[in-house]
Amino acid sequence: MNTPTSSVLTWHRIQALYDLEGRTHWMRCQSAGLECPWEVFEQLFHGEAQDAPLTAYLRAVDWARVRFELEEFSGIKLRGVGIDRIGERAVDEARERTASWGGRMTGPTSSITGEKCTPGSSLP
Repeated sequence: MNTPTSSVLTWHRIQALYDLEGRTHWMRCQSAGLECPWEVFEQLFHGEAQDAPLTAYLRAVDWARVRFELEEFSGIKLRGVGIDRIGERAVDEARERTASWGGRMTGPTSSITGEKCTPGSSLP
């Protein structure tokens, strides 16, 4: 684990360390003082993680002062986790469309690849 630095680690500094290879970008940021698991880093800072409302919040954080802890949750514990209605409706709609095309989504972490799927065809 890196020793925290006394300097501020901003969103802009993290993006200035960008590399097309995600793990290289992550390691550069770790060297600059970011203590963040790869799974979190990839979603927040790398690739297509450029959601405008989210980045507005991310830019306001001094990332050198943030510490992450990973914790596994049981299904029972996750029942208490809320999801906004817009997100829930989007997942429901995706499941319905997938089923109408002959496929199925098997859980909350399921994803459909970028391959084109037309009604009546099967999903990869």
